[in-house]
Amino acid sequence: MLTLMFQVQDYYVDAIIDTLKFAKVDFTVCQGKYTFIEFLPNSEHNDQDMSVAIKGTSSIFLTVSRIAHTFPSDPVNAGIIDMNIRWLENATLSDVEHLLSDGRIWLCLEFQESTAADVLLISRLKKFDLSKYPYLSKYRNRIPLK
Repeated sequence: MLTLMFQVQDYYVDAIIDTLKFAKVDFTVCQGKYTFIEFLPNSEHNDQDMSVAIKGTSSIFLTVSRIAHTFPSDPVNAGIIDMNIRWLENATLSDVEHLLSDGRIWLCLEFQESTAADVLLISRLKKFDLSKYPYLSKYRNRIPLK
């Protein structure tokens, strides 16, 4: 069991919640002054005798993505996905539209299935009118977590 507390529910928090649901992790969500995730002691994902808290949406997202296996353990593939996540944080819709216009199915060309980067991008796209972006519109309708 774990607890997710967040200050503002943005696309990162939506991606964290979607990833936890996909991984079938028991969790509670509450809004508060800080953003952190707390793993209870001696639980499925924490074998320590004390609770462990991870702060910051980016760190939390990478942690739960690792639990859900949408973020790999090997350093090269993890680096590729993290590079795409960092790129997404600053990319405009036009930037992402241009990238997807080459016909790729998922954001990280090196992978044949969705990754944490796709989960984050689709969470980010939910709030936009994508009528002027045909590739993004098509991409948003994909289901990254099956």
